[in-house]
Amino acid sequence: MGRYVITGSDDRLVKIWSMETAFYLSSCCGHEGDITDLAVSLNNALVASASNDCIIRVWRLPDGIPISVLRGHTGAVTAIAFSPRPAAVYQLLSSSNDGTCRIWDARNSQSKPRIYIPKPPENVAGKNNDPATSTSQVGCQILCCAFNATGIVFVTGSSDTYARVWSALKSNQEDSDQPNYEMDLLSGHENDVNYVQFSGCSVPSRSSFSDIANEDLPKFKNSWFTLDNIVTCSRDGSAIIWIPRSRRSHGEVGRWTRAYHLKVPPPPMPPQPPRGGPRQRNPTPRGVNKIVWSLDNRFVLAAIMDCRIFVWNAVDGSLVHSLTGHRESTYVLDVHPFNPRIAMSTGYDGKTILWDIWEGTPVCTYEMGRFKLVDGRFSLDGTSIVVTDEVGQIYIFATGQGESRKDAKYDQFFLGDYYPLIQDSQGNVLDQETQLAPHRRNLQDLLCDSSMIPYP
Repeated sequence: MGRYVITGSDDRLVKIWSMETAFYLSSCCGHEGDITDLAVSLNNALVASASNDCIIRVWRLPDGIPISVLRGHTGAVTAIAFSPRPAAVYQLLSSSNDGTCRIWDARNSQSKPRIYIPKPPENVAGKNNDPATSTSQVGCQILCCAFNATGIVFVTGSSDTYARVWSALKSNQEDSDQPNYEMDLLSGHENDVNYVQFSGCSVPSRSSFSDIANEDLPKFKNSWFTLDNIVTCSRDGSAIIWIPRSRRSHGEVGRWTRAYHLKVPPPPMPPQPPRGGPRQRNPTPRGVNKIVWSLDNRFVLAAIMDCRIFVWNAVDGSLVHSLTGHRESTYVLDVHPFNPRIAMSTGYDGKTILWDIWEGTPVCTYEMGRFKLVDGRFSLDGTSIVVTDEVGQIYIFATGQGESRKDAKYDQFFLGDYYPLIQDSQGNVLDQETQLAPHRRNLQDLLCDSSMIPYP
């Protein structure tokens, strides 16, 4: 657990690294577009990669042996997630710009996925609402997706301003070609819904509060601990917390109801010139780039376009902290896997900040230089942070002296990383020169610097 780091980039490669030694272990080749998302199965056996080439590829950890090529989307694959359900660890959820979601058997290229599409609008004159043709009519792009903690349902966000909740369980209908529709439509945003998350999912099913003293937990109602609350965010400058209705109220109305609409307040006004001078009137963008639940589900954290990090109380919807420290927008937020008061943010200003979200103060700030930081997260054991930047550099911040990583080279490439590939009709690839599968070529390749000169 936490022994490997997997990265994907616009160089179309997925790379597997050793967390312990920081050495490059495997190169996963085959995509013809940028890598848009990565996911690791619950049992740490498989890694899946999504791309704007409309294809999902699945690889074995840690040697990068290809397992399957999942084809069927007709638009860029925007997000993927493995099921957290122990009985369904190889179920893989995907969302796409083609307006559909799919659940695949990640081990089998030939198995048919379950297809999910939004319900066609009802009673709209001149619209073709035939479900048989709906899969080819893209009404919206599905931008994000996420399972709940039990893997029974999932939520998506779309370009049509809606979030939707779907059942991840197989329906009783015999015709697998028939699309599955959402079980609930969540309406309240005025722009794209660009990130969604169920509560209880910050660390999959491993959260434990037994080591936190009772006096450290405020005496609020137990709604924190439900696993079915949803938070959504949008570039409209708001986030919404949705809570399940009671079972008795389930009927024709929605199963989730809006609890709090969390609107981003304007930043403090800069000092204004004396009367008669020019006054600043340019509005500051207040869209929400990303949102996450805290580990204990008491708070919702949001990265705002104007560089602030907001912390809202998820129980009463009040704004608890407005955290300032970044100079440019942040698109990365993560919470510590064991300590519910610690979170991290990474920004385009080259900063990674460790926050105490209970006190609303920075614990530590790492400045990496002039390059934008584009991704990052805590290791599963909580002892390290891994961050990547726009030029492909990887930074590891960890406890200890770093002795195990002292021999790692700055440049790490395999000689054949960018050699031409040939591809069959099923998407399987071979190295054009050696006629070897890329994972077999990895075993023969030498580790090189950026000029592709092997290290001695």
